Amino acid sequence: MRSNSLGATAPKVSRNFGCVIPVPKYVQRFAWYYFASAEAPPISFADLSLTKLSRSNNVAFAAISPDGRSVAYVTYEENGDRALWLWRVSDANSLQIVPPQQLEYWDCPTFSSDGEFVYFITAYHSATHGTMYRVPTLGGQPRKVVKGLTI
Repeated sequence: MRSNSLGATAPKVSRNFGCVIPVPKYVQRFAWYYFASAEAPPISFADLSLTKLSRSNNVAFAAISPDGRSVAYVTYEENGDRALWLWRVSDANSLQIVPPQQLEYWDCPTFSSDGEFVYFITAYHSATHGTMYRVPTLGGQPRKVVKGLTI
């Protein structure tokens, strides 16, 4: 400890700057070549299968869940209503999670990062402001998240 003219002592300051290890150029080049030349495995479409979401060809928007096990989609009903459905890839039937309404869906529905909720924006026909809702993928009441969104 050092003391100043007033008699107070100041702690000793250590000036440890760490250690820098130089890496030779040939090691850097080898590492770059090794990691940069790794090839991605080829994509195989041999096991690809396509499945229709709806038997009535009335799907407007669709989104795939983060885990790839579900698809949320909006349908146009014959009377002009819109409905939101969820299809589990492992199941043959779809689940209607929002009943048909006289509303427009703005763009695709979106899944939460954990896949537990579907977010969607609706508005009345010719409206300039919409409302975002969140509904559980297992069904239930949609919950308003944000009101007054604009295009």
